Amino acid sequence: MPRSGLLARALTSLAALLPLTFALAFAPATPAYATSEAMPLALVVGDSISLGTGADPGFTYPEVMADYCDIDCHVRNVSHGGLCLITYGCGYKKRLVDIFDKELIQRRPQMIVVGIGRNDLCHATNAQMRSGLRQLKAKAARAEIPILFNTIAPHGEKYGHWPCEEQRLELNAWMREKLPVNDLARLLIDPRTSMLNSRYDCGDGLHLNTAAHRMIGTFLYRYMVDRLDLPHVAVAAPNPPRTP
Repeated sequence: MPRSGLLARALTSLAALLPLTFALAFAPATPAYATSEAMPLALVVGDSISLGTGADPGFTYPEVMADYCDIDCHVRNVSHGGLCLITYGCGYKKRLVDIFDKELIQRRPQMIVVGIGRNDLCHATNAQMRSGLRQLKAKAARAEIPILFNTIAPHGEKYGHWPCEEQRLELNAWMREKLPVNDLARLLIDPRTSMLNSRYDCGDGLHLNTAAHRMIGTFLYRYMVDRLDLPHVAVAAPNPPRTP
């Protein structure tokens, strides 16, 4: 075949491939999370304790839950340092009762874990806090989303005298009776001092260390597996969270 004929055929073939090459080069990339979005999703929301202040990077309790999940479920932490349940003017500018629908309910998770209340103590009454917690429980119930509340953890010796301790004890007692709870306070307390066990104190008398987050993450993972009927990963955990 003359060279001119070969050249013409080559150009024709190249022209046929150009639209496909262009489409592949400029097609939008598939998000890395596309396949994981179908997995059961648990959302964790709370203040700096749930955010992980005091724990080693990568070892907050939501991250521990996510590590156990592997390919069977998905965990996202949407906590904010300084977040309050019902009190205005906290470190985080919005209250949990105001952002709960947008940041949690509208994402349609299969489970919600809430760790909130410490920043409200001494600034809101227990009646106000009970009302706020009931609001969250009712919103989750209307959306048919299981919800679990952490009781409020005790403080350590370094934190010093805390005038809100009686209020914390009263609110925790009410939570145990009226809400589905992961009893964080009982997990973390030193029975000899009725304060935060030094084994779980990050050093400031308030926030939790990596050992505490490992324990909490294991508890909550076990609860999530049972609640959502997921495949089990063999992990050691004593008492599961209690549902009244």
